[in-house]
Amino acid sequence: MTKVAKEAPGEDAATRIQDLIRPVIESFGAAGGRQPLTASPQYKKYLAAEEELRGFDPVLLESREQRLTFWINIYNVTAIDRKACDIGGAIYSLDDIEYGILRSNARRPYRPWRHLRIWDRRRRLSPDPPEPRVCFALARPGSGLSPRFYECGTMESQLHKAAVDFLSSGGVVIDPEKQTILLAPLLRDCAADFGGGQGLMSFIAAHLESTDDAAFVYSRAGRVDIRFQK
Repeated sequence: MTKVAKEAPGEDAATRIQDLIRPVIESFGAAGGRQPLTASPQYKKYLAAEEELRGFDPVLLESREQRLTFWINIYNVTAIDRKACDIGGAIYSLDDIEYGILRSNARRPYRPWRHLRIWDRRRRLSPDPPEPRVCFALARPGSGLSPRFYECGTMESQLHKAAVDFLSSGGVVIDPEKQTILLAPLLRDCAADFGGGQGLMSFIAAHLESTDDAAFVYSRAGRVDIRFQK
């Protein structure tokens, strides 16, 4: 008889929590973000997920993909109607999750120091190596990005789609006649995650749906006026 591999305790708990928040994220996204979380028919499941989170230790998540899916989903469900959440008895703000964990303790814009202090134990929770495309997966307040649910097994394709969708829906505006490229402010804030300006432009060119736009970025690299949208 073939034995079915059992999930580790941490993975099993994380799966259970995400099963509770998935319908919350999906129903909110389907409503176009026009209804508060408390008006969602899935609100009771969110409350149940909150209860489970208070007793969950995220250090139990071992694989990079598990950590990515867990923290992206926790961020997105928290951003719907909260500013912070309690996980294992510790309070995590949206910035703690984004900059401290998902972006491997990055600096927030216009701040010279990294988000989490050197003694903060939450630093060990980051996916390793960090994933720069998470910037397209997080439904930040005011970003225009709708919350999506992410899952192990399809993470790569989901992140790719999130990047392509963002860039093609106004994230990058190319004007060949004026020799300009306009980038969304989000790309300025996350440029360091892609290795700086050159790395960011290479990433953009590789993820543009229009082959003409991609060819323009490749051929005119360093010779066009790159600006950021207001």
